[in-house]
Amino acid sequence: MMKIKKLPQVLVIHLKHFKYVEQLGQNKNLSYRVVFPLELKLSNTMEDADSEYSLFAVVIHVGSGPNYGHYVSLVKSHDHWLFFDDENVEIIDESDVPTFFRSAQEYLSNTKREGLKRMKLKKPPQVLVIHLKRFKYVEQLGQNKKLSYRVVFSLELKLSNTMEDADSKYSLFAVVIHVGSGPNHRHYVSLVKSHDHW
Repeated sequence: MMKIKKLPQVLVIHLKHFKYVEQLGQNKNLSYRVVFPLELKLSNTMEDADSEYSLFAVVIHVGSGPNYGHYVSLVKSHDHWLFFDDENVEIIDESDVPTFFRSAQEYLSNTKREGLKRMKLKKPPQVLVIHLKRFKYVEQLGQNKKLSYRVVFSLELKLSNTMEDADSKYSLFAVVIHVGSGPNHRHYVSLVKSHDHW
């Protein structure tokens, strides 16, 4: 059994989640569930006292193989867990962290929209920009596919889930729309309200 001579201040554990499949002649993503604790105690060391580590970051691969896919991450900052997916960042509950034991796909498909609704804004901005990500990674195709469902947005938006006392009200004045079948084949059009005309 391996004995650790000196423990690092920051412990990084890399779980290799791929297996070489001889019949296919390539590596395949393992789909079994990986459970990791939020607190980890190491006792098999040459030091006298046990060392305890607290989880503060996780990087997760989403995809079916090592040569393609997408990475998302969880980071704990100031007692809040943040979910990073490219330029999108959202606050999630600590109880949602175990959702990532298998992969982020489960969270992305089941709870992401609900998580966005629960997010609390410290201070609403003067101009509110909402980016609706309209693509989903399809494992069988090994690529992102455009979501075809209809998105309805209101011309007036009231935000009450803020840390300020008063509700914040926003009026829609611009929309940018993606036209195309995928993230790499695209054209953008826009709607802008100016002097009471769209």
